[in-house]
Amino acid sequence: LPDMEMLKAMPGHFAQLLSPARWQAVIKSLATGASSSPGFILALLAFGLLLWKERAIRAALRATGKKITKIRTDSFRFTFDALVLTLLLAVSWPLLLGSMGWQLESELDAVAFTRPVSAALIWVAGVWFYLRAFRVLCLPGGLAEAHFRWPAHSLKMLRRELSKLMLIFLPTAFIALFVINIDSASLGGGIGRLAIVIVLLALGMFFYRLFEPVRGVLKTYISRHNKTLFARLRYLWLALAVAVPVGLAGLGFIGYTYTAATLTSSLLDTFWFFLLLVVIHQLAFRWLLLTRRRLAFQAAIERRDAARASEAARESDKPAGEAAPEQFEEPVIDLATLSEESRKLLNVALIIAGIIGVWLIWSDVLPAFGYLDKITLWQYSSTVSGEEKLVPVTLAKVILALL
Repeated sequence: LPDMEMLKAMPGHFAQLLSPARWQAVIKSLATGASSSPGFILALLAFGLLLWKERAIRAALRATGKKITKIRTDSFRFTFDALVLTLLLAVSWPLLLGSMGWQLESELDAVAFTRPVSAALIWVAGVWFYLRAFRVLCLPGGLAEAHFRWPAHSLKMLRRELSKLMLIFLPTAFIALFVINIDSASLGGGIGRLAIVIVLLALGMFFYRLFEPVRGVLKTYISRHNKTLFARLRYLWLALAVAVPVGLAGLGFIGYTYTAATLTSSLLDTFWFFLLLVVIHQLAFRWLLLTRRRLAFQAAIERRDAARASEAARESDKPAGEAAPEQFEEPVIDLATLSEESRKLLNVALIIAGIIGVWLIWSDVLPAFGYLDKITLWQYSSTVSGEEKLVPVTLAKVILALL
């Protein structure tokens, strides 16, 4: 558990980490790379180009949504273009951060202080790209609203919660990784422990805002699909989504920093994987819907042509020019018209992919639970075979109880 000695040492550790002399080496290395490293120079040029063209990319992204309003002009190519434009909008700042980390890592004469900075920058750049890409996906007129037909108010809430998460999560995660890498023996001491706890609590709060069934981001989805397994077990998902990061924060607080950091990494990988599955599901759903709309539209045209031919046969003696031109209304087909069989097939395929992906993510961590059963958190008295004994409550049992 944290003690007064650790708390008293934290201001001194902060002063060492913020020492100008140490950060001068980082700035010097980046300045050298900006003038001599072709890869770093290319990354800086790409970053500048993306910033310069950001307004044009946003306009092009909104334009793709306007082209899919009618079946005559609709095409899955516009959705694919929107996905590419979304990734381009999201990559600019993470590209700058990641290239800075790569430049620090590639320096042959880098000092010991720059290595942890490099590792932290590269990791945070990847996380920032994932979160930023999903936030850009939720922009007004963007991929989620125009192509996936997600509710606008849910997207507004999701953008707000993602912004809050990035504001707390990214800088705190950078501090945690930096101090753990620079002081691996004690895993960053009190600073690393505090940073990990803040990261996990921020993640738990985000999950609460996401899964809370009354005022959360998913409330509209839950109300529209109230008979699905996800909706029926909504409070279970909420409890798990909050209890897991809070439980890991508790582990980090009482001193199991390495365990908390390792499990947090797997938890985040699972989160990114599920976000990817959501996007893949919506892309496949959109393609199936577009295919069905085209078939329905073609069938409507054939019925119209048949009706016109029948009308022309009946009125063959009518003088030309008296009949008004017939107006044909394009059929409006909602998502619900997608066949149940196609939806079930798509959902089953993604569930299988999800199970395989989660197993691969956690397969390296599962053997560690055997070791966790040796870590005793506390003991309680119990009568076993008529004899009073102390029964240990291990870390593995606590985690199993949370799950």
